[in-house]
Amino acid sequence: MSPLYSPSGLVYRYVLESPDRTPQELHTFEDWIIERAYRSVPGVADDSGFGGTTMQYQVLLDPARLYNYHIPVVQVLNALTANNANTGGGFYSQGGQFYYVRGLGLLRNTDDIGDVVVGSQKRRPVRVKDIANVEIGPRTPTRRIWLQ
Repeated sequence: MSPLYSPSGLVYRYVLESPDRTPQELHTFEDWIIERAYRSVPGVADDSGFGGTTMQYQVLLDPARLYNYHIPVVQVLNALTANNANTGGGFYSQGGQFYYVRGLGLLRNTDDIGDVVVGSQKRRPVRVKDIANVEIGPRTPTRRIWLQ
């Protein structure tokens, strides 16, 4: 016995076009809205989108400003990671109900990223925006190099 269709037998193709949206914006919309909606339909196994670039928040460090503030790159990475992590806070009960507490460290835009404190100098906070430019850009493709 074999299935009625091959794994790639039933394919639905669609194209997103817009006169006022960039291919990157359309790709982001496909990833976060359309793909999730399709995957919630019974019988849909996968949604494989292609085209457009993947949006990425980019922190472009300025080496001169890093040197002036005496901040190592790893300190910036640690601060960004710590400020974008979710954490559990336990629970408390009130009136027979349990309420779970959690901390959401979700950075939502470039301004939030720029306001992350990475250190201090002369008792003043040094923020990401003091040592870097924060932008939205396309994700850089990664390449694998195989060594023998």
